Amino acid sequence: MLNEKIHEALTAQVNAELWSAYLYLSMSIDLEMKGLKGFSHWYYVQSQEEFDHANILINYLISRDSKIRMDQILSVPNSWSSPIEILKESLAQEQKVSAKIQELATLASRMEDFATQNCIQWFVNEQVEEEQSLRDLINLFNMTAEFKCGLLNMDSDLAKRRYKKPSIIG
Repeated sequence: MLNEKIHEALTAQVNAELWSAYLYLSMSIDLEMKGLKGFSHWYYVQSQEEFDHANILINYLISRDSKIRMDQILSVPNSWSSPIEILKESLAQEQKVSAKIQELATLASRMEDFATQNCIQWFVNEQVEEEQSLRDLINLFNMTAEFKCGLLNMDSDLAKRRYKKPSIIG
């Protein structure tokens, strides 16, 4: 059985991951409506990854015989002025998630909960990758934004992203 503080923190993180999935799905829809099908596809895949992250935590909680509490998912924005605004908001969101994951890792360490530390380490590594990916996209967008063909090429490249189920899910 998990310590109550760790249980609450993990449950909150499940709901934070689901909120992120909801946000990225909303971004995908907005980008699709703007005709940026590649950007839309990239964000759709991103929303699926966030659902996977929630499922990893749910499965971990179940494996530790802990109850799952599904909170209400608060609403997310529905439109943005430009792809760069979406990219920047996404990076800010991932930085918030990284901070929450760091708090979870610190708590698990303080409580000497080695199983939770092991589970959370995957998320620590994942967040480094998530932030770097968005920084790379922002840099690429900034390099190509003044050229319409650059935006079209970027949109075409983003359409090639493939969904990969995390191996930790099994």
